[in-house]
Amino acid sequence: MKERVFAAFALLFAPIGGMASASETISFTVGDVKFTAIAPEGYCIPKGEDEIFAAEVAIQDTSSFTSLTLIRCDLAGEERGYDVDFLVIKTPFRLLSAIKSREELLGSLSAQMGKPDWEINREMDGVPNQIADTMSRNFATAVSVEGTIRPRGVDSICAYLGGKLTGAGGSGLMGSCVTSVDGKVMTIHSYGLADGSQSVENLMRRSRAVALSIKRVAP
Repeated sequence: MKERVFAAFALLFAPIGGMASASETISFTVGDVKFTAIAPEGYCIPKGEDEIFAAEVAIQDTSSFTSLTLIRCDLAGEERGYDVDFLVIKTPFRLLSAIKSREELLGSLSAQMGKPDWEINREMDGVPNQIADTMSRNFATAVSVEGTIRPRGVDSICAYLGGKLTGAGGSGLMGSCVTSVDGKVMTIHSYGLADGSQSVENLMRRSRAVALSIKRVAP
């Protein structure tokens, strides 16, 4: 159960359909707008118990809508769970109906990044406690989560967040891209185990690559 507890804390940061194969074009929605994206090689949409588990955890996220979850294909259906090596796309509920260009979004984030009162800093400070509270309720056992997620810069595609989270079962890394595609704000969170096989920088690159692949589907 430790692996599922640990995976669950990161999932809070997925509507989920049938299996998608590696590098396949997949679809998801943000609000009432449909998009496609290219899954990173080796990642699939969860199904079966993995789908149920991801959905049960995602519903606990009261601040964001989860559009998509991707897990490693080679860990699909494993009894021990799919570890902390997956990707989610989320949008804050308060921004689901908003229309904000990428230039406008990144410009405003760049101006605020690094300031002590930056809104995302405040939101990130509360994430470990939020995750721990939810996991404790879900698994009927005390779960402690600690970590620091901080801004990592802005380029023409993303505003980046990254850092390390430690909870039941081990530690995980997160590298995220906050962006907008055709006016819809979304954050791509990539997670990996903190065992030396991943780095925050590589996870941010993975999130950026997915962001670059996202296209709006014509009505």
